[in-house]
Amino acid sequence: MAELELVELPAGTTLDDPMGWVFQTMSEVESANLLLEHGNDDLAWSPKELAVDFNDTAYAGRQAAILVDRADPRKALGRAWVYCPLSDNTHRISLAVTVHPELRRRGFGTRLLAWAEEQARAAGRTVYHAELSLGPRAAQGPQTPAPEGGSVAADTPGLVFAQRHGYGLEQIERMSALPVPLDPQWLSQTEDESARRAGDYRLLLWVGDVPAPWRAGLAAMWSAFLAEAPTAAMDVEPEIWDEQRVVNMTRTASEQDTTVLFAVVEHVPTRTLVAGTNLFCPDEAQRGRPSECVFQGFTLVLPGHRGHGLGRWIKVANLRQLARLYPAVRRVYTWNASENEHMLAINVELGFRAQGCNVALQKRV
Repeated sequence: MAELELVELPAGTTLDDPMGWVFQTMSEVESANLLLEHGNDDLAWSPKELAVDFNDTAYAGRQAAILVDRADPRKALGRAWVYCPLSDNTHRISLAVTVHPELRRRGFGTRLLAWAEEQARAAGRTVYHAELSLGPRAAQGPQTPAPEGGSVAADTPGLVFAQRHGYGLEQIERMSALPVPLDPQWLSQTEDESARRAGDYRLLLWVGDVPAPWRAGLAAMWSAFLAEAPTAAMDVEPEIWDEQRVVNMTRTASEQDTTVLFAVVEHVPTRTLVAGTNLFCPDEAQRGRPSECVFQGFTLVLPGHRGHGLGRWIKVANLRQLARLYPAVRRVYTWNASENEHMLAINVELGFRAQGCNVALQKRV
C-alpha cells in the first residue's frame, strides 16, 4: 500500500525554485483529466501559467498542495488549489481538487478536499465555491438540472463527489468553440455593416496593455459587466475594478506569455466606453509551439446602448484582429451562462458550437 504524503507549496514559490517542479506535476494531473473529459488538453494551464498565477497575490491569496506517494515523491497523485479573494467577496473562497483519472475512488480527492476546506475555515470563509469542466458526455443519460437552466449527467464523477461532500449544483455555463479562421471577406463585410449601423459609436482596438487614458473607462465597464453577469443562485458580490486592477490583469497575462486582444466601443458624444470584448492568446513561448487555441474573456454591451449591433461588431472586429496576429489559431473557446440567451444567440450566429459545459458548485458553512 502506498505511503501517502501531502506536500504544501510554500508561499512565493517560483518555477525556478527547488520546489518549482510541483507546478509541472500539477499541470500533468490537470492535462490527464482534460484529455479524458474533452479529448484534448486545450484548457490545461502550463507550469509557467500556474507559477505566475500562484504568485499573483494583489487581489487574492493562493495556496496549493499535492498528494504524493513517498516511494515516488515528485509525481502528484492529485492536487488542490485554493483561491481566496482579498478585496471583494471576502466571505467566499474557491477550491479546486483534481485527482489523476487513473487513481480515482481511492480517497485521494477526499483527503485533498479536507486540506482545502481546512484552509477555508482558517480564512474565516463561509461560502465555498468549486467548478467542474465537463465534455459532451455530460449531456448523456439521466440529468441533474441547475436552478437557472441547463443540466449535466447525474452520474458525473466530479458532481457525485461534490454532492457527497455538501456542494450543490448552482449554475451551468455552456462551453463553446469556434473553428477559425473564418472567411476573411465575410468578416470584413460584417464589420463594415456594423460600423455603418453604429452611428455615434467608434471602435477601438488594443493589443496587450490598455492605453492609460482608457483604463478608468475599461475598469468602470468591467465592473458593470461583473455586476450584470448572470450568477444564478451563487452567493457572489460583483468585483470592483479600478485602473490598477486593469494594469495588473494585462501584466499577469504577459508574465504568463499570453497577449490580450481588446475590441471596445466608445460612445462618441459622451466619450464613454460602452461595449467591449477581449481574447487571451497564449504566445509560442508558453508551450514551445504556436498555440492553436485562444480564450474569450468578457463580452459586454452596457444597458442603454443595446440594439445597435455593438456586440456583434466587437466580436467580429476582435476575430479579424486575431486572424491577423495569430494565424496559427484554430479554435476560440468561450463560456456563457445557460440563462444568457442573447449572448448565446450572437455566438451561435458567429459559428460557435457547444463542446461541453462549466459547472459551478457551492457549499455554505
